Amino acid sequence: MGAMKIFAYFAFVGAICAAPLGTWETHSPRKELEPSWGKEGGSLAIFPNGRRGAVGQWQARFSVKGGQHYRFLAQRKTSGIQNVQRHIVERLIWLDEHERKVKRDEPTYSSYRPGTAPRSEPEFPRAGAKTRSGWVEVSDTFRAPTAASQVKVELCLRWLDGGKVEWRNVSVKQVAAPKPRKVRLATIHFKPRAGKSNADKCRLFAPLIAEAAMKKADFVVL
Repeated sequence: MGAMKIFAYFAFVGAICAAPLGTWETHSPRKELEPSWGKEGGSLAIFPNGRRGAVGQWQARFSVKGGQHYRFLAQRKTSGIQNVQRHIVERLIWLDEHERKVKRDEPTYSSYRPGTAPRSEPEFPRAGAKTRSGWVEVSDTFRAPTAASQVKVELCLRWLDGGKVEWRNVSVKQVAAPKPRKVRLATIHFKPRAGKSNADKCRLFAPLIAEAAMKKADFVVL
């Protein structure tokens, strides 16, 4: 398709936020890396189509209200891609009305400028298990920073020579704040001196991790 932009029009109803002008657009950092694009049965597809190390993404902006919680939901299907986690990424970026990245609400005290609010970094929703039909649900709930008025959704393909990815039923929906949940954290301070290989040394942590599991730890820090 060369440098031509392809737009797919969607109408979101109800509580789902519509992207400005209701459009999705394609983007690639350089023409020589641009993959091919497709819209098949309501899905958004990307495939290298002979390009080596192809990089490209579908992207759209959704309006949000700062301080509220939003649930991102999409279905993703890949074919011919071995390392999906490396090559396929869904990313959400919080922006203000001028399309600038916003700062987080909470200040940090661990940086070179303690007491200041750092820039809000991208959110990466989690992928679930693959269904029999090959589709995977990618979903998560995030709180929009107070200064955010929109969120940019990027559906990315990176550094790929072959294969294909497609997304469908992409939405950003305002939801109630999730209920807080207490978790139990375990820490393990252990220097494995035995073992001849890295794999051997890793296995030495197994009894300690098992002990933490017996104590119902939700997270274990090594």
